Amino acid sequence: MNYIYKLDTAIYYILLVYALSSSISIGGASITMYLALLLAIIRYIKEPFTMNLDVGLIKAIGIFIIAISVSSMFSLDVLSSLKRVSAIGTRIIPLLLAVAFIKDRYRLIALLIMLCCSMLIGDVYAVWQGVHGIDRPASFTSSYMVMAGYLVQMLPLILVFCFKDAGLSAKARLFMMGMGILSLIVLGSNGTRGAWIAVAVVFMLYGVLHMRKKPKKLVAFLFVLVLISIIAVNIPGIYYKLATITDVNYQSNSERVLIWQSAWQMFLDHPATGIGLGQFSDLYRNQYISPLAKEPNLMHAHNNVLQFLAETGLIGTVAFIYLFGFIMVQNYKRYVRDSNMWALSLLLVTISFLVQGLTEYNFGHLPVIRMYWFIAGLTYVAWNLEKSTKQ
Repeated sequence: MNYIYKLDTAIYYILLVYALSSSISIGGASITMYLALLLAIIRYIKEPFTMNLDVGLIKAIGIFIIAISVSSMFSLDVLSSLKRVSAIGTRIIPLLLAVAFIKDRYRLIALLIMLCCSMLIGDVYAVWQGVHGIDRPASFTSSYMVMAGYLVQMLPLILVFCFKDAGLSAKARLFMMGMGILSLIVLGSNGTRGAWIAVAVVFMLYGVLHMRKKPKKLVAFLFVLVLISIIAVNIPGIYYKLATITDVNYQSNSERVLIWQSAWQMFLDHPATGIGLGQFSDLYRNQYISPLAKEPNLMHAHNNVLQFLAETGLIGTVAFIYLFGFIMVQNYKRYVRDSNMWALSLLLVTISFLVQGLTEYNFGHLPVIRMYWFIAGLTYVAWNLEKSTKQ
């Protein structure tokens, strides 16, 4: 029994290291996650454990994995696509480990704080990069798009816990508030317009959902958002980027339109099962690229839904929409019914992730989607703890 306790404790500490490395080191996060998985397997062999995971979520994930597996059987390269299915499956490991091994509120909050510390370190390094002349800071990642993918998830999470009572100490909430302000600054300097839109959308939704019955607070919150917007548009670099959002002649916009058209054509040619996971980049460059394209080496469709339509057809895309639709609807209902802050946070994080996914294939970024499933895992842990408390 003592051996089992030590294994459980070791897995928890490894998850703490994962949370701390999540925004700092992709390799470090991968190593810690697989190490935790290895110990979990050993733990299961020694003494089987159960995961108190929502049945509806299990079904939604199962339907998604089965759907993309079926579509992969009709891929232009079956083995390559099945390998991609396996990779997508492993990215859900953080959700499973969190639900299986986080059993008390203290550990839940500790992991939340570690996630925030990781983002803080990433933000500080991004500021350092900006001061030293890097135009679009990527912090410790290889791409500013990945950095933006972190920010669109962490900012809604921080927003909820800053302004909604979570049983956190005043110092912890002040720390998160300061980190949120720094993250907003980094997001501005990052220059990813899709991420700007995503964060703006969820901030407004937060005001409507959380303060709809508190008109004075809602007005004050909206005033702050307007003030931030006024400051932003008076910064030349940000103003220029904002002005390009609706400019169809801006190269980044025109290239996205062209690659979206190519992705749509792939879907029309393979409507049921798509071309196969992982096949987009080769077919785009060799068969479907527009003669007007000026960036021939793009690797994906810069849109989650169009990427899935092209690679998995209707089978995979419907399952993708069902999976994230289920998560949003379930957590919206939970928040409305119980005013559950974790449900609100996952709802906003999911919306932010999907809005950014309208202009970027962020589902394909390993560290970004892995962070998403870890946050989802913490949310379901919080729900389990709440249910056990009521019982």
